[in-house]
Amino acid sequence: MATTKQSIFNRVAKHLLAQNKQAKKHIDHALLCAYRTEDGLACAVGCLIPKRDYSPQMECGGVNSLIWEQQKRGYKIPKYFSKYKQFLIDLQLIHDGEEPKNWRQCLEDFAITNNLTMPS
Repeated sequence: MATTKQSIFNRVAKHLLAQNKQAKKHIDHALLCAYRTEDGLACAVGCLIPKRDYSPQMECGGVNSLIWEQQKRGYKIPKYFSKYKQFLIDLQLIHDGEEPKNWRQCLEDFAITNNLTMPS
């Protein structure tokens, strides 16, 4: 089955709305959003990275860094990340830049802007 923007959005929206909490951890003495946390939380992009492929080395920056560094650092990310880079960055901004109480409205707006439907 091909990965589409709609399938990515469905997975991220369901994940964020169910989790209802930002994935944050201390990185370099600051509390920052993270792909995955020790207590099992994941961000909008982190939830797309299979648990078996996650590495703490991925906590090096945003989606651009993740894509750029993957070969050098030897970790695996889904192949579609490069194809949908800006789309993933925009989803990440919802997780990182908005309070969880605002996520549903942000996701609904995102769906409209990107000609997608909200998952049920």
